[in-house]
Amino acid sequence: MSGSSDNKIGLWNLEDREVPLFLEGHTNGIRSVAFSPDGKIIASGSSDHTIRLWDLEGNSLLTLKGHEDRVLSVVFSPNGKSFASASEDTTIKLWDLEGEELHAFREHNELIFSMAFSPDGKFIVSSSEDKTVKLWNIQRKELSTSLKLYNLARCVAFSPDSKTIALASSDKTIKLWDVDYDRAISEACDWLRPYLINNPNVSESDRQLCDISGKNSVL
Repeated sequence: MSGSSDNKIGLWNLEDREVPLFLEGHTNGIRSVAFSPDGKIIASGSSDHTIRLWDLEGNSLLTLKGHEDRVLSVVFSPNGKSFASASEDTTIKLWDLEGEELHAFREHNELIFSMAFSPDGKFIVSSSEDKTVKLWNIQRKELSTSLKLYNLARCVAFSPDSKTIALASSDKTIKLWDVDYDRAISEACDWLRPYLINNPNVSESDRQLCDISGKNSVL
């Protein structure tokens, strides 16, 4: 499957290598395409600010118009019951397959380059031109933790066990972020933070214990 600046999606048969089936309906270039896990539905994001869902016969099933700028990334959840879209309008939107917007994540300050679901389906990771990588808790519908970078992360991906994120950086390195560690720290801080803030016996320096970033490695 391919998306093109000519507004078309090409669906290619790798066995007989025939001329592809073209999916037409977008009015501007295609920025991202994705198959559902069962291979029966296609999602596409476009510079026309819309997302479309298609069947394998090329029929447009839904057109979603929730973004205010180019849609740069679309990705299905591991169970195939929902999908996410990321836009130049700085938001990530979570949708069900009926086209209902389930939630919008809004903590980024610049366009979003890349995003991915964790294989366990609990989190979305996103990278942005604001030089941050953010981890979103889908069930809680909130930001779980954020990593500030010195360079842009153009692409992000989870490890199969959902514990590590790989970041492809504009400084020509690949960084590994141990989010299992950060997740544990974040959950502990959710419980501890009110005590640190409100207890008069806590020193000023100790009040900042939870203001940390994730640990990471560079390859």
